[in-house]
Order: sequence, then C-alpha cells, then structure tokens
Amino acid sequence: MVRVSSPPIPDFTLVNTVKPYEFQISVSYNYSMSFTISIILIAVSVLLVTGPWPWTAEVRYGGHDWVKGQTQNTIHINTESYSRRNVYIAAADAEELEAWLYLPKPTAHLMHYEDAESSHIFSDCRCIIMAHGLGGQRDMGLHLYADRFASEGYHVLVFDYRSFGGSTGEPRHWVSPKRHVEDWAAVIQALQPTGQGLRSKPSHPAHMMEMPETTCDASNNQSSNSTSSSCSDSDFKTTATNDVSGFRCSSLALWGTSMSGGHVLVAAAAHQNHSISAVISQIPLLSGRAASRAALATRGVVGTLKTAVLAVHDVARSLLGLSPVYIRIVGKTDELALMQLPVEELDKYFSKHPAVKQGGWRPWALARLGLEMPWYNPVNHLQDIHAPVLFVAAEQDRLCSPALIKAAASDCGMMKCELAMIPLAQDHFSMYSGQAFEQATTSMLSFLKRHLNHPS
Repeated sequence: MVRVSSPPIPDFTLVNTVKPYEFQISVSYNYSMSFTISIILIAVSVLLVTGPWPWTAEVRYGGHDWVKGQTQNTIHINTESYSRRNVYIAAADAEELEAWLYLPKPTAHLMHYEDAESSHIFSDCRCIIMAHGLGGQRDMGLHLYADRFASEGYHVLVFDYRSFGGSTGEPRHWVSPKRHVEDWAAVIQALQPTGQGLRSKPSHPAHMMEMPETTCDASNNQSSNSTSSSCSDSDFKTTATNDVSGFRCSSLALWGTSMSGGHVLVAAAAHQNHSISAVISQIPLLSGRAASRAALATRGVVGTLKTAVLAVHDVARSLLGLSPVYIRIVGKTDELALMQLPVEELDKYFSKHPAVKQGGWRPWALARLGLEMPWYNPVNHLQDIHAPVLFVAAEQDRLCSPALIKAAASDCGMMKCELAMIPLAQDHFSMYSGQAFEQATTSMLSFLKRHLNHPS
C-alpha cells in the first residue's frame, strides 16, 4: 500500500551526567551558553518578523488588495445546451464562497425556487463539484471541463476557495490544504440532500451585488474563457434569471486537479455517507513529503531554506498583526517560487488564464504554505474512500509523479480505482488543451456515465 508516514518525534529527554567536581564550571558554562543562545534566538526572532532580507526582491509584503466584482469571464451566460450563473455558499469563519452553477437544459428553464427554506432537492440532479489547484481559480481554464460536462447533461458547480476570485476572505491568496479542504466540506454539506443549499444572491457585506444573467452562445469556445472570444459586448444583455436558492442534489461527484486532486480524496474520505457517488482526481498531489523532496532537488538547499524561513517569517508577522509575506506561485527555474518551471511549461501555465482575472489575481501566494505542505499527504486517506475513484495522470508530468499516481490507483484497497494515463500530456499543464484534454475528458465522461448515472 502507498502510504506516507510522518517522521518520528525526536526524544528530547535530558540525561544528567554532570559530576560533582564539574558542577561549578558546568553552571558557569551553561549560564553563558544559555545567555548567548537567548540573544541569538531573540535576534533571529526579530529578523524573522521584520527583515530585512538579502532576497527582498523575491518576496512582496502586503498590498494584495481584492478587486471586487465580476469580469467579462465570470458573468452569467446562456448557451443552447446549458446556462451558467453565479451562486454563493456559506463557508467557515463567516466567509462566503462564490461559484458557477451550470444548469443543463431543459433544467435551466424549469427550475424556479421561491422559498429558500423549503426542501428543494432536484431528485434527478447529478452534480459535479469542481475547484482548481495550487493558487488557481475558476476563471483559469476550469470552464473547459465544466462546459463539456454540462453539455453532456450534468449539473456542475465550480467554486473558488476563500481569498481567491470572487470568494471573500483576507489576506488574499492564502493557499492552505487545511482551509481548502474546509471549503470542500462547506460545498458538499450545502449541496447534499440535508444541506442548506445554494444562495442565488450574496449575503456577505464584502460581496458586490450580483450581475444580471446574460445571453451568449459559448458552447463551441475553446479559448481562455467561454465568454471571451465568441461573445461581443452586444451579446451581454439582461435576461430573466432563475432563483436557485436552496438548490441541492441527490448525487455528487468530486473533481479536482493538481493540488485539488488531493483535496477531493481527503474530502471524499471525510464524507463517506454524504451522497458522493464518484471521485475524479486529475494529475493529483498525493504526497506533500514527496513534493517537498522533489522541490529540494529543484531549488537546492539554499532555495529550500529560503522558502522555509519565509514561511516562518510570514506566520510570525501574522501573529503580530503585520502585513503578510507573499512568494511567487510560479516562476522560472532560477526564481524563488512555489512551482519552478521551465520556460515552455511556464508559458502553458499562463496560456489558460484570461487577460483580466477575477479578484485582481496575481501570481503570488502567502509564504506560510511552506510550513503546511510537507505534512499534507492525501494518499493516506485512500483506504477511507467508499466511492469509485478515477485517477488521471500525465505520462511526462514532472510536478505530480505519474509513478506515484499509478501505484496509488493499483493499491487502493476494497474500493474500485481506475487509472487513465494520458501519453500525449507532455507536462503537468498540457491537460487543459489539445489532444491531452480530449483524451482526459473522454476518460472522465466514460467514468461518470458508469458511476454517476448519466442523466436521461
């Protein structure tokens, strides 16, 4: 079985080996050493909190303001086969998640909920819940998969984590496996038959008022967003909207990619009896420890130490109420970043992003992730998942090991796991376009038809 164990806890038991005649000199020595160590620790603590740093140019302090409201890429759309609208979900810490809800037609014409407190469970609903990977948000390529699923008749909910995109939360761009899994739990709880359902309108004071529904046929678009190239300004006109307050589903599938490919495994293991019928884990992060070891090989010792020190620096400043510390989400191989990529792969990463990104997104995230990542090992939760799982791996992926994914798929206990290896995927970010995308989508739709019950 593939399992990542935590390192043993060191034994700090002290043994008294001081002889009587050594007592005086030992006390003096210990006092001097303790004083010296205390001074060093104080100095290091001050440095950790305030800086300055010899690599200040590689980090940013605060100043990451949330640009509220919608962009042309996130507003409501109607196509011949589905409609897409913004909805809202209550999250932890009194925050609110913003999401897209895809309604396949004729469902989009038939649904109208008047009382949010009533039991609005759409019995024929088969809903796929989706969220992005490390530092990503829904307007960065997820529409390609969601459009395809909705065109096949599935309901789809694509949400942004707290502090990303249209979701509330400060400081912005807080990448945290723990927080992300909490957001997955909030969405699952809201959508399951006994949950509170979705909100058609935002309730958090930080949210802008909801934009009107729009009419735009984006069904054949394959660009950076489904509304960005096939729709002109004249296409965006107000139409009547359906109230989906209280919307819940009878059967759910979880879909994650990269880091969220690990999140869906943790979420499925924690919600075994909550209407989860299938899990799709694409190019998943399965082991934080393995990822940290790979990063050490890429960054080297100096770069790894920088990342660790900056993580402590960020946490220390947050405890004192000072501005947060940001590190690049992606960068070149000679830059300090959470993901260091060759130039050609870096270009692919940005190619799936729209020109204007919701929330004022920039490729920077809180440095504190460095303290959490090594301890995050979703592969350890495989044995607790009851729903069937489809793993999708890129054969030449350098970020999320296809060998580890293959091993996990072949060793997942009593549940049914499947593996789709995509040979045409030249790297981690090839999965969002071209033939690799087509291969992956075909495998996913086949899996969903067998396990999520294709809607009639």
